[in-house]
Amino acid sequence: MKASIVISAIAMDLADEKSLPPGLQAPDESLGDFSLIRLDRGAFEAHRKRERQRHTPVSFRMSQLVTKLLSNAALSKEAAAGAATGLVSGSRYGCSIVFDMHRRLARYGPKGIDAIRFAQATHNYPVSCCAIEFGFKGPCTAMVSSRAAGMEAFQCACDWLLDRRCDRVVVTAFEDFGSPVDDHIRRTATQSGPVFEAMVCLMLERKELAEARGLTALADLTGTAILNRVSGNCGSVGKRLFGRDLPEFGFAVSRSPADFRDRCNPASSLDAGECIGASGLVELAQLLGGGSLLQDKTTPRHWMVGACDPLTGGIAAGIRLH
Repeated sequence: MKASIVISAIAMDLADEKSLPPGLQAPDESLGDFSLIRLDRGAFEAHRKRERQRHTPVSFRMSQLVTKLLSNAALSKEAAAGAATGLVSGSRYGCSIVFDMHRRLARYGPKGIDAIRFAQATHNYPVSCCAIEFGFKGPCTAMVSSRAAGMEAFQCACDWLLDRRCDRVVVTAFEDFGSPVDDHIRRTATQSGPVFEAMVCLMLERKELAEARGLTALADLTGTAILNRVSGNCGSVGKRLFGRDLPEFGFAVSRSPADFRDRCNPASSLDAGECIGASGLVELAQLLGGGSLLQDKTTPRHWMVGACDPLTGGIAAGIRLH
C-alpha cells in the first residue's frame, strides 16, 4: 500500500434465524430449504410513530450503526464532521423502496404514490441522509452492482484515501429484502439454505489519525486485488494482498471459485453464509469482532477477505490483525 490505512472500528446488524418470528424462517416449499432471513424492523416502526418520516428502514439502520461506529472508533460526531470524512455504500439490489415506487407508478400512476416516499426512492438516499445528519462533507456515493458490492465499496474507499480525497471513510454494505426484491431473489435462487439480510459499517482511515487519538486499530490493510471471475488469478494475488508470498493465511472470500480456494492453502477459513452484496464485509466484521475463531491460538495473523460474483468476479483485501 502507498499509505498506512487501518480498519479502526466496525458495527454490524446480521439477521439471526434463531431470534426472529417463526413465520420469517419458513422455507419456500418450491425451493427446498431455501429461505430469506430478514432483520427485525421493530425499532424503525417505533421510530416512525414518534418522528416524522425522514428515515427509510435502510437509512434509519445506517444512522444507528454509524452512531455506534463513531463510538467504537473513539470519535465524537463533531470530530467526524467535515470534509475529512467520506461515506460509501455497496449493495446488490440497492433499496427496495426504489423498485416498489416504480411498481406503484406503473400500477397506479402519480396519484398512487406518497410525495415523501417518492423523494426517498433513490439508491443514494441512505448515504445522503446520513451524510447530512452527521455532517460528513467528504466524497459520498452509493454503489449498486454485484454480489461483491460491499467489497467494491471497500475498494472505492481505499482509492479515496490513497488519492487523499479524505482522511477517513465510513464503508457500509447492506441488502434490503423488502418486496419486490425478495420476490426476485426467490425466483432466481440457485442455492439451498438461508440468505441473510445484513448491514455492516466499518471505518477505514489513515493510521496516524487513529494513533493520534490513542486508538488501537483492529487491523492494518496490507493490499487489495481484483479476483478473476473464472480462476481467481490466485498466483499473483498473494503478493498484491500481503506484499510478499505467504505459505498460509486465513481465507474468508465469499462465493469464491472452487479451484481458487483449492490453490490458496488457507491456515483457517471463515464463511458467514450467503449475505449477497454484504458478503465479504460480513466475514470481515465477524473476524474483527473477536468471535470464537479468534480464541484459537493457531488463528493466522494475515487474512484474505473478500467476495466474488459468478459473472463479474470480485475483490479481496489483505489484512493483518493486531
